[in-house]
Amino acid sequence: MSSSGKQGGSALCAMPVPVRAYLEDVMFEQRNLVGLEIDSGGQCIDRFGNFQNLGMQSDGRELLDFAIGLDPGTSHVVPLVQFHNCPPTHLHLAVLDGRRFVLAYRAESAYEELGVQQQLSNELSLQNSEKNQTIQALTQAQSLLRDSERELKRAHDLKSLFISKMSHEFGTPITAVLGRLRLLEQELSQTSEVVSGHFAVVRRGVLHLHQLVQSVLDEARLEQGTLRLEPGNVVLSSLCEDLEMLFLPLAQEKKLDFETAYESEQTLWIDGLRVKQILINLVSNAIKYTPSGKVSLYLRWRAGKLSVSVQDTGPGMSLDQANSLFKPFRRLDEKTKVSGAGLGLAISLELAEHMGGAIEVQSTLGKGSRFVLTLPCELADTKRMRDSKALKILVVDDDPDIRELLYLLLVRDGAEVSQAENGLEAENAWRIMQPDVILLDMQLGAENGAHVARSLRKLGAVSRIVALSASNSDETSRQALSGGCDAFLSKPVDFEKLKSLMQEQ
Repeated sequence: MSSSGKQGGSALCAMPVPVRAYLEDVMFEQRNLVGLEIDSGGQCIDRFGNFQNLGMQSDGRELLDFAIGLDPGTSHVVPLVQFHNCPPTHLHLAVLDGRRFVLAYRAESAYEELGVQQQLSNELSLQNSEKNQTIQALTQAQSLLRDSERELKRAHDLKSLFISKMSHEFGTPITAVLGRLRLLEQELSQTSEVVSGHFAVVRRGVLHLHQLVQSVLDEARLEQGTLRLEPGNVVLSSLCEDLEMLFLPLAQEKKLDFETAYESEQTLWIDGLRVKQILINLVSNAIKYTPSGKVSLYLRWRAGKLSVSVQDTGPGMSLDQANSLFKPFRRLDEKTKVSGAGLGLAISLELAEHMGGAIEVQSTLGKGSRFVLTLPCELADTKRMRDSKALKILVVDDDPDIRELLYLLLVRDGAEVSQAENGLEAENAWRIMQPDVILLDMQLGAENGAHVARSLRKLGAVSRIVALSASNSDETSRQALSGGCDAFLSKPVDFEKLKSLMQEQ
């Protein structure tokens, strides 16, 4: 017996006899204590208690059966047992003073407590099972999510590769065509109206192709969040003159007046290529949809904002038409013969917003329309510029058309020009020429232009290196600048911007 049991028994014995007798009566009554005294052969000597209250036979035969096979000299306890038709019962085979007793009393409370414990155990087991299932489901979900992320990254990388590849495939020939047109127009500026008409058709077709390709690529870059802005010095008067030179022949072909004006000669720090792209879309649409009258372009800079107004005397628009104007692939009149995919204005608005600006439209049916582009920008910190006519320039490009085009343009501008097709030729040409400027394409066949720039720097080149690439991604720009290039310019090449970058010291 445990020490606690001994202490409990001692406490009971120490009680006054009436109290002890009372408690014994209560215990017998509440627990229905019954028992047998048996001899060494297992035969009943005496009985006490009401066996039928425990659902047993009146002679307590169940207790005799319990004692069979047990060591007669040792006490045994079975905390919980249930005979046929009997409530849960607590059994003892007690050896006391050489006498053997089989005792039994009700054990419903212990049974209920055991049931509660079992229920708690079952619930805990169920919770653990559910927890394990949840963990397994989460693990599977995480695995699926990782697989999905890998697939999304793969699709994103493939799309980026496609955009970069298409940008190179389109940008390089468009640069060549636009550059050659520029040279031919200068050579044949005094030729017949027939030749000028041919040039107008070619210019219009190339411009439309350039707009379409640039819009599709920019839409993809904006969707991926990889569109890179290239701010630089933009002279307001030069921007206005470029647009006038580009669109005046188209306006004259439709017998429209095309008026341009700018407020002052400020030099702005802004992405001139993107500004020009937006304005090309706005002015092109104005000329397309204006059957007679005039189209006007007005540029000004005030208090940190470039504001450009494009106004026409075309048919105008209703409020519903104006509200849907900037949605992709939406056109005012699907039956019109005016060419276009309906993507230019949507991309223009996205570009403007990407640059922190906006495009607003004011229009009245029968009275024309007015588009206003506003972009935040500051005045440029104009640097000391070198005379391009005194420059020695090395052109490194694996495309012979681009090399020849840059050579002709730069030589015409008075520069001394040398050419190289790859990194090895570039190193040899640098040793001989010691150029002031190196125009370096970032994709020289299997060679990376950034590696070529790094090699030239290791040789001791202090030339100003301007990286050229048909891809305008941040990654390409970072590779170029980290490789030792001083500036980055994407294709199709803006020749005025290129000239400005070469002249910086």
